[in-house]
Amino acid sequence: MSESKARDGTREFDLLVIGITGVAGRVVAEHLVAASAGFAARTGRPPAQAFAGRSVERMRSVRERCMRRSPAAQEPELIELDLNDEPAVANAVRRATVVISTVGPYSRYGSPVVAACAAAGTHYLDLTGELPWVRLMIREHQEEAERSGACLVPCCGFDSVPSDLGVMLARDEFRTRHELAPAAIRLVMGAADGGFSGGTVASLLTVIETARGSSETRTVLADPDSLLPESVFGSGARPPARNGTRSVISRPRFDRSLGAWTVPFFMALINERVVRRSNALSGFPLGQDPDYREVLAFGPGIGGAVRAAAAAVGTALFGALLMFSPTRRLLAATVLPGPGKGPSQAERGEGSFRLNIHAFPPAEQPNSAPLTAEVSSNRDPGYGATAIMIGEAALLLVERLERGETLPAGFQTPACAGGQELIDRLTIAGVRFKY
Repeated sequence: MSESKARDGTREFDLLVIGITGVAGRVVAEHLVAASAGFAARTGRPPAQAFAGRSVERMRSVRERCMRRSPAAQEPELIELDLNDEPAVANAVRRATVVISTVGPYSRYGSPVVAACAAAGTHYLDLTGELPWVRLMIREHQEEAERSGACLVPCCGFDSVPSDLGVMLARDEFRTRHELAPAAIRLVMGAADGGFSGGTVASLLTVIETARGSSETRTVLADPDSLLPESVFGSGARPPARNGTRSVISRPRFDRSLGAWTVPFFMALINERVVRRSNALSGFPLGQDPDYREVLAFGPGIGGAVRAAAAAVGTALFGALLMFSPTRRLLAATVLPGPGKGPSQAERGEGSFRLNIHAFPPAEQPNSAPLTAEVSSNRDPGYGATAIMIGEAALLLVERLERGETLPAGFQTPACAGGQELIDRLTIAGVRFKY
């Protein structure tokens, strides 16, 4: 696989953020401007940043807010950009070293940006959780990205950074302690407090609507290996997966590793596949069919079974309401936030999340103790914490190029693109990883 070349000074901007007038984009922009002082301390110069979007007036308002919060930072340039104008998109991404796209639904607005970055050798990150779209982008642009040297990192927010980097941390520490790979890994979602934006909801509804009319999409959603790179198997057939999520329906299940009744965590649909892709890209340190699941756990016994069943029924009911047009429109009009809407600044500041990743030894190794890694933050998972995740990942790519390093080309995962250095940066910035 080819590698990208280090930044040579021919690009005007280190970072170009597309979509800053949405809720997620505004928070990402604020983090990047605030983080520019740290970048300057590490590299000896401030980062050259630009914001792109359709409304210069709205972008100017966001920029002014960023500069009020960080008056010593270098002011980002504004670029008027219509994502439906493909030549303009191509010209914009050629001006940047790294592009961050926050515009969803990505299946509606994101494809031209990915195509342009793959063609131009521009590195790229986004916040998507739209599994069918990610698979489509890999199929359409992997080879071109390898030729151009573009490092493309989708799913670089709450889905799927905590899962992907957390599993990497637990896996590597388990091997350090026991000199073998864990036989099973479980992510158990703990307490979380945060809100959804209209963009997140629109992405979810887009996936649901596509799945209703496409058996191929339903197959992709049900396949735990739908993001695996076919190239890693050479000319041989892909081995059938036994582990992972095989159904998009949330059913109660007694997990013997955890000793508890569980239901799938709703973000497992994308997270588990990203983790399995990382495993493949890393040479299968967890084996070709890793036993990895993301769950909500409700304890053992009858009480745990009842609580798990109640959670499954609630999830199924909400899913059913979203599946049918009349109830979906009713929810959109009365409960779900609309485009450009989301939690307030105060609500984002009060948010938090915590999850545990348990690594279990093989049954034939009774003296190897299980290991637990924790990922947590005192920020709203979908906004404050997500802004830290994608912002620090993007800055790290720029700094690696500044140091003369190379980046892996093609579609990467957060773990494969960022590694332990990204874990260390996130922990300092407010998304903590520990074991």
